Amino acid sequence: MNVSRIIVIFGLLAAALTAAGQDPGGKVFSAFSLGAAEGRLRASSNAKLDAVQFLGGITRVKGLIVDPAIGDCILIGEADPSSPPLRLDDLVVLLRTVFLYQDSEAPGVTIDPNPDSPRTGKQIVRYFGHIEGTHVAAVCFDSDYLMKRIGLGLEPPRVGGVIVYWDAVKEDARNGTAQTTEVVSRFWFYPVIARVISVGNGVLLDRCELAVLTEVLAATVDGAPVRDLDRFCDGPADTYSKSFSSHFDALAGAWTSIDELRGITAFSALCRGLARTEPAPRLDYWMHEYEVPVVPTTTEADVLGNTSAELGVEVYGGVCLEALSLRLKDGDLTAFSNAIIESRPSADALTWSVAVSPDNEIRALGLGDGAAMYSVVEAYSRGDHLFRAKDYDHAIACWLEVARQCPESGEVFWRIGRAFERKGMVACAADYYTKALEQDPFLNCPAVLIVEEK
Repeated sequence: MNVSRIIVIFGLLAAALTAAGQDPGGKVFSAFSLGAAEGRLRASSNAKLDAVQFLGGITRVKGLIVDPAIGDCILIGEADPSSPPLRLDDLVVLLRTVFLYQDSEAPGVTIDPNPDSPRTGKQIVRYFGHIEGTHVAAVCFDSDYLMKRIGLGLEPPRVGGVIVYWDAVKEDARNGTAQTTEVVSRFWFYPVIARVISVGNGVLLDRCELAVLTEVLAATVDGAPVRDLDRFCDGPADTYSKSFSSHFDALAGAWTSIDELRGITAFSALCRGLARTEPAPRLDYWMHEYEVPVVPTTTEADVLGNTSAELGVEVYGGVCLEALSLRLKDGDLTAFSNAIIESRPSADALTWSVAVSPDNEIRALGLGDGAAMYSVVEAYSRGDHLFRAKDYDHAIACWLEVARQCPESGEVFWRIGRAFERKGMVACAADYYTKALEQDPFLNCPAVLIVEEK
């Protein structure tokens, strides 16, 4: 079978907000105060204080909590020496995306072809969410480019058992028929967090795994377009998606940029969720005075491809840090929030530790197992893509599935309402906007004007 394939790898990082269940031995969490960090930076001419710049040694972020008495924002996490350090600069960049720029579009990077690409062999790199010239942008680009090189067989995965897309395409061609098939596929890369929960004065998460959703955008068989793409299966793309997802932890351990991307994505999710907390955090210094160092970021990249006697593949796409924020009533994390705040040794303490025993019963229940959450995030992500493609009916169908599994999510009701509004069904849109506000009165979504139907 002669196969011509174009694969678009687009990183949709749909990160949910979650909370940690306890193991039998309990856990020790580290806390880091942004308010105390501000005080130290104002008092010192040395802005490179390691304890401040690397968040007190936290490498696995678990949550952000606002102290209601003083508005201080407190980062919660664990110090895992096997993971790369988290950076204050990255947290500030992503806080600004939400609180300063109030971008409706999630931060990220896209690598796109242009009319000169066939001649120059270069593609344009564009950043969005006001992250250009930062370490966040560099990590997004590096990890995305690496994942594409692995998928095309240009870089060894360093992890046994990973079936890369290029190998799957060749195997499919060897075992196929004489039909000539052309496929345009897109991979969506996004971290999946197994369960979601929101605390009144903060947001908490547990686990961030990179999963892959694949979608066929167009296909022809022997020159005839495939009309029903929902029934068309791109086997190699599915194989690579599942293989990459199942080996994410190992890949993160083998590649620093992938592990860094996990931490940055967790920050993005938490910052978006933090915008919905009461009371609001005190962030004026971080929004307007703190200087984030400039990190050079590329504006063009080599066109990636791989060829054989029968096959050809090109890659373009990007990374989009987009958090899926879901609120669940199941589970009570108030005790955890109070433990963090009350255990602070002094008002100006920068970091401190909190030991949590199983007796505290700090747990979040609601969505069940990780597979259930995977289907929720997949449906949410696919609905988001279909909405952008103006396929509003299918987008609504996807988001209704999310609403069925997560009825406390005001955000998904808002998205359904928006899709109905685009269809001109303003009465239906108004119903879903009302449901959204009933579930979440503080929903941080753009204002919508509903015109009464005549």
